[in-house]
Amino acid sequence: MRWNDGRAEGVGSSATLRPKTRRALEIYAALLAKYSDAKVEIASHSRRMRSDQQAYDLTQRRAEAVVDELVRLGVARERLVARGVGMDESYCCRAPCDGPQRLEVTLLRE
Repeated sequence: MRWNDGRAEGVGSSATLRPKTRRALEIYAALLAKYSDAKVEIASHSRRMRSDQQAYDLTQRRAEAVVDELVRLGVARERLVARGVGMDESYCCRAPCDGPQRLEVTLLRE
């Protein structure tokens, strides 16, 4: 499941969640409450940055911010995996493009 509109972003290199993202996470938390055995990965992707390490660090912080918000909303932390992808899995719909910032929520198999 891709959630391309969910951005855990702020100003510059911030991992502050936007109000729109928080509202979307409330829906995900309610859904996860219905499927209490489900384990999910939150992957954060970045646009091009100065360095691969900078992109990885930022996307990891953003993924962790989403996990923290889901935990605050009642989802057990052990059901959530945060993964910062950096620019490694970027894609583009139109050239020239640096690839979109996005969050992906993936159901993990046990």
